[in-house]
Amino acid sequence: MRNSLLIFLFVVTSSCEKNSGNIATAPVNSAKTQIATITGDDCPIFEEDLFKIPYKEIFSDCDLRGNPKLFDGKLVRIKARYGFMIHGNYLSGNPCTELSDSVHDSISPQFESELAFDYLRGLKANPINIVAVGRFSLVEPTKRSDTIYDHTPFHFSLVCLEKASAVTSSK
Repeated sequence: MRNSLLIFLFVVTSSCEKNSGNIATAPVNSAKTQIATITGDDCPIFEEDLFKIPYKEIFSDCDLRGNPKLFDGKLVRIKARYGFMIHGNYLSGNPCTELSDSVHDSISPQFESELAFDYLRGLKANPINIVAVGRFSLVEPTKRSDTIYDHTPFHFSLVCLEKASAVTSSK
């Protein structure tokens, strides 16, 4: 019995990776597809973790704002325009049929990745076309201030930035 317990402990500890503190941790799942970021940092979200519907893997701000309960709490990929103004930053896109175009009804992004925020700021452009991965949330607006964040019910926690480019004028 003692020998089989020692063999079991050896197998368990040898199949785990050791961190710098010599504490066993679960092995990394290499079967999942890593999401590539424009900033070069590792995205903690994998392709398989994203919410998708048949024939659609990238959602617009109109998709999210038009069906907020469907997307609430989900990890999604969004293609939108990132903009900023005195009242805060926002995600928008083409005008949405039957949805308000007010900036206070746009999606308010918060950045989980400081590298993503710095990358966008470094482009020195407004607005910026982006493709990003994060968690969409439907919240009750607090209206504590005049910021977009406090007025909009739509929040997006931006975790990974995949693409970003300055919007060019079509004149």
